[in-house]
Amino acid sequence: MHIPLQKLAIGCALTSTAAAFYPYHRHHGESSAATRRVPSEAAVSATSGEPRRSITLPLRRTSLVTRQNQFDVSRSKEPKLKNSEAVHQDKNDNTYMVAVNIGTSKEEYLLLLDSASSNVWVMSEDCTSAACGKHTTFGKSDSSSLKTETTQFSITYGTGTVSGTTASDTLHFGSLSATHTFGLANNASSEFEGFPMDGILGLGRGSQSEGTIVSPQVIEIFADAKLISAKIFGLHLGRYKDGKNDGELNFGELNKDRYDGDLNWLDVVSNDRGFWEVAISDAGVGDKVLGVKNKIGIIDTGTSFVFMPEQDAIAVHKLIDSSRQSDENFIVPCSTKIPVTIKFGSQTYNVSAADWVGEQLPDSDECFSRVVGRQTFGPDQWLIGDTFLKNVYTAFDMDKSKVGFGLKSASSSSSESSTSTGGSNSTSNPNGNENGNGNAPPSTSGSATNGNNDKAEPTQNSLAAPAVSPSASALAALSVAVGVLAFAF
Repeated sequence: MHIPLQKLAIGCALTSTAAAFYPYHRHHGESSAATRRVPSEAAVSATSGEPRRSITLPLRRTSLVTRQNQFDVSRSKEPKLKNSEAVHQDKNDNTYMVAVNIGTSKEEYLLLLDSASSNVWVMSEDCTSAACGKHTTFGKSDSSSLKTETTQFSITYGTGTVSGTTASDTLHFGSLSATHTFGLANNASSEFEGFPMDGILGLGRGSQSEGTIVSPQVIEIFADAKLISAKIFGLHLGRYKDGKNDGELNFGELNKDRYDGDLNWLDVVSNDRGFWEVAISDAGVGDKVLGVKNKIGIIDTGTSFVFMPEQDAIAVHKLIDSSRQSDENFIVPCSTKIPVTIKFGSQTYNVSAADWVGEQLPDSDECFSRVVGRQTFGPDQWLIGDTFLKNVYTAFDMDKSKVGFGLKSASSSSSESSTSTGGSNSTSNPNGNENGNGNAPPSTSGSATNGNNDKAEPTQNSLAAPAVSPSASALAALSVAVGVLAFAF
């Protein structure tokens, strides 16, 4: 998606029956209201007959041959832990992807990691859209083992669609392989021109909503085939500017080198959308707390920022000196160093200013906050994206329906990364410790914060984050999407 410098895109979800991936335009001229385009109730369909009607966009025909991804992607090093995949990104900490091989194809396909979706799709070699011309596409000419189907799917987003037919082939994740049913997108709207992924890898719990692409989850296939010992996966997202290039996705076993102490395990709130939803205990800024109650966090690797209803975002930013509101966005001094905090269970996690203080306004010492005041689902639901997840190691346990957060180890965190302040009641692993062999005491290490907006007092495990002031070239790079959210129910 090509957006002028003064416009930055964020993907947001609007309804429980629709997928969402639409540009929300941040205007530096603050009088403009946000653009909202609400999808229809029947936004997602996968039927053996005609697909449900969806938004139709003009398509530009391109050559029907395998095309190559044209994006400059930051490649991570291959992880040392078995059954693990390197997590690559777009150099802006906005889009996190794994490289997958399909069938007998020699090509690799970059799939967005999306824990709030349970579907998998990739752009088809038969795609006629301009967006597909910028990506690596897949089809019969690539893999002799591909089995195409007649079932059609159409996922409607706020400003466009992907649609096509389902197919099955073997997905190769390094040493792990699984035969999987996924979507071949024959049409992809222009929004996808600006995103580096060639498709989406849903890592949700499996949606029960009508209209999804019917297939077990990849992690379930691996476990059922005895390729991994448990239906569990862990995720470490890196910061591009840290220069470590060490993002990784671990299947079946968690990487203990990525976190200190024990994981803080949280029960998933029951829902039929396949979300990894957990209760939020509180939130705040530095050592100031809001006293929020009855809030739920949707843990979403496919969303770049943190979204919450406007009144909640107002309450957060009232604790930040010299902050101001611009529609549903918030503007803060770029020199702000204090962390935003979110508490899960008994652990309070610091979101480093390196992550929540966002892009700089032109000719200004002010920056956008990456905590956005937008209600994406219910009035008590927050969307917890990569702005938070970069600060923790995250584990997803499908068998136990739990999410675990770990304080990042020194080897995984830079001096800019805030960790957590924790209580002695940190929840243990659903099976005991991380491998189900005990019940070790929780870790209490982390960073202490104060209430000043210019200082966060570090412990030996973390230091205060510096100000974020992107250069003109960095801001130009952000003319592609600063947020990705791809739901498929």
